[in-house]
Amino acid sequence: MPSSIVNKPPALEGTTISNVMGKHLVGLHEARKAFIAAESSEKVRRALRKQIRPSGEKFKNGDKVFFLRDNQWKGPGWVIGQDNVVVFVRYGGTYVRVHESRIKRDIDVERKQKIIHKHTAKSTPVRKPQAATYNNTEPDHDLVYYESDDEEPHQNDTENDENQENVEESADESADQDDSHAGSLNGSLNGEDSPESEGRDSFDLENQAENDIHEESMEHNPGSQANDCMKLKKDQIVNFKIPGENDTREAIILGRAGKATTVKKSWYNIEYNQPENMRGDQISIDLRTVNDLKVVNQSDDVNEDVLLSDIDFTEAREAELDNWNKHNVYEEVEDNGQNCISTRWVYTMKELENEFHRKARLVAKGFEEDSLDEIPKNSPTCEKQSLRLILSIIASKRWSINSVDIKTAFLQGEKMQREVYLRPPKEAKATGKVWRLNKCVYGLVDASLKWYEKVKATLLDCGGTVSKIDSAVFYWYNEKGLTGVLAVHVDDFLWAGSSTFEKTVVSRIRDMFKVGKESCESFKYLGLDLSQENETIVLSQQDYVRMLKTVLIDKDRVKTSPLSSSEQTLLRSKIGQLLWLARQTRPDIAFDVAAISSKIKSSTIEDLKKVNKIIRKVQNDPVSLQFQNLGHDVKFILFSDASFGNLPDGGSQGGYVVFLMGDDGKVNPITWQSKKLRRVVRSTLASEALALADGVDCVISLAALFKELMHNENDLMHTPVDCFVDNKDLYHAIYSDKPVGEKRLRVEINAIKQLLQDGELKEVKWIQTNEQIANVLTKHGASGQDILCCFEKGLLNSSLL
Repeated sequence: MPSSIVNKPPALEGTTISNVMGKHLVGLHEARKAFIAAESSEKVRRALRKQIRPSGEKFKNGDKVFFLRDNQWKGPGWVIGQDNVVVFVRYGGTYVRVHESRIKRDIDVERKQKIIHKHTAKSTPVRKPQAATYNNTEPDHDLVYYESDDEEPHQNDTENDENQENVEESADESADQDDSHAGSLNGSLNGEDSPESEGRDSFDLENQAENDIHEESMEHNPGSQANDCMKLKKDQIVNFKIPGENDTREAIILGRAGKATTVKKSWYNIEYNQPENMRGDQISIDLRTVNDLKVVNQSDDVNEDVLLSDIDFTEAREAELDNWNKHNVYEEVEDNGQNCISTRWVYTMKELENEFHRKARLVAKGFEEDSLDEIPKNSPTCEKQSLRLILSIIASKRWSINSVDIKTAFLQGEKMQREVYLRPPKEAKATGKVWRLNKCVYGLVDASLKWYEKVKATLLDCGGTVSKIDSAVFYWYNEKGLTGVLAVHVDDFLWAGSSTFEKTVVSRIRDMFKVGKESCESFKYLGLDLSQENETIVLSQQDYVRMLKTVLIDKDRVKTSPLSSSEQTLLRSKIGQLLWLARQTRPDIAFDVAAISSKIKSSTIEDLKKVNKIIRKVQNDPVSLQFQNLGHDVKFILFSDASFGNLPDGGSQGGYVVFLMGDDGKVNPITWQSKKLRRVVRSTLASEALALADGVDCVISLAALFKELMHNENDLMHTPVDCFVDNKDLYHAIYSDKPVGEKRLRVEINAIKQLLQDGELKEVKWIQTNEQIANVLTKHGASGQDILCCFEKGLLNSSLL
């Protein structure tokens, strides 16, 4: 008696007293057997249909192929690269990633047959179904990227399987009727022939003929062989054509996309310059697959990128060694085993008057020196808020702004007080000798400090006074008042003053130091564009803003997708660029950038999109800062604001902006800040109080610097300071004798009260929230038009006067 599964012993040993039961059990067994056979057959057919078995076939760059997408063959396309089982295909204006089991070659039959007959007189093509049709339409949209369908969508799987089975059956019938027609190798766009079917069918001699096909294609496209041999470098600009297109594209090389020793050695990251609709797009591309690739010489309108490795810097090195000799930088002594520091050459190309000049700098490896922590190394530079205050004073004095660049500055610094030995470079031809340094050269940790000490001593000898607030600001006085001011940032000086100041001080600087480029009224200083017209000085960063590039994001990436480590690095780079811009000229983006930077470790694609949005915003809405003559009666205006607990970690954002204001409502922007408050607070009152305290701390120092420069007095006179807040509780707490409930907060409130009593603060005023122009520094979505309007027009709301 069979069981429901098998009919072999011991099942046959059993008997049944009922024929009906026996027939029933036999029926169960036969049904189960038929079901298992049908299920196995269906699984095999489904597996064959899915084409998930890698064939190991390799595609060459430039191969003409068809690919399967949504149960329909699309093409023709051109292979631009292969990564294991994933093939990259260019299809019209679209780049597609396709699994190798879903792609078929489109081979010229006559060329294929001619090559095959070189090896044998007989070859038989395999049968190929005639079911699938071509999609002859080429997309007319912009360049997009999307993932390959390594996994087909799950919806409608049954329906697709049934349709595919019907296609296969009709293909088999067609193949039985006409083997020669089914074996056609060349797909026709008109549907006369079909692409190869789902199997990995090919000619028996295809592998033997592969090399000959490549050789023949090289004869028709000699440029591709040159592409294989061409070595490109970062920042080169190249022209090329995409196969199937007539237009030439221009791109800048950003770097390699693969290692030079691997199969991806021809892959590069590029950024398009042309065509215009693709400008700024960044992609990775295999440059072996393009036509007419060549490095172009840039026109006068484009910054010329020079490959330093191809330039002879012999004269530049000789000039640098000559500078060391002229400035008595070292003393040559015998090599007696002293502890020496090694050196290296640093090469740069500097553009002066539309010409590039070679520059070589000999740099000591200062990190090799012992006891680095014991060496004083802090060197002051002019703060940005001090620079803006100086520009405001210059505009009020109606002076012209000027800049001076000092050449080989560190070689002109103070004499060293410790012994440091340097191993000479081979260009010095000092065999058996070492150099005992007399000056702090480039690379030593205290080189900038020694240079500052020399500058300070020189300026003090010229009758100048160093500021007590900012040690990088110097000023000169006579019986008539302020005659000149000078700001120092390493070897870049910004100065302004009377004609007497230029004759007595600036001329002395030219005599004491080797001066390089000097500029007046319109120039670039520390990355800032400065220009002067009439009595107004304009500060902007338009050149810097134009250089910002958005990040290329795959359109299929969802917003919540986490960033990879390389994408996080790119995000950090963009945040750094935007933070510098926010601190110099664009306070309206400060909070948004700070909010993104606060969650960099958990950043997502949405954060990259926000960064792109900010970049487009600053490029579409240019902003400049105006510094104008405010007259004699001026005061400082402070706007402070905070948002309670609006940061992801529970912290609060605080911010403030400071203006110098004239009696007619004109204002000059001096400084601003948007940052996380120094501690977690428990109320809106506390957050507003801490933001005000930070702002007051800044404005008091600015008022002291202004008094120092404009009055040179140490009496009790103070420049008036008005503070504006939009929190009534804070306003009442400041002017009330009743202490606030939070005891820790009483320290901040009482400090502000003391400043009011001493006259360093004139008053604290309450204003409506819609009048608080510092809102944009602490809140997402707040309008920045009010603060930017003050920057560009130099006027403040008359109701606040």
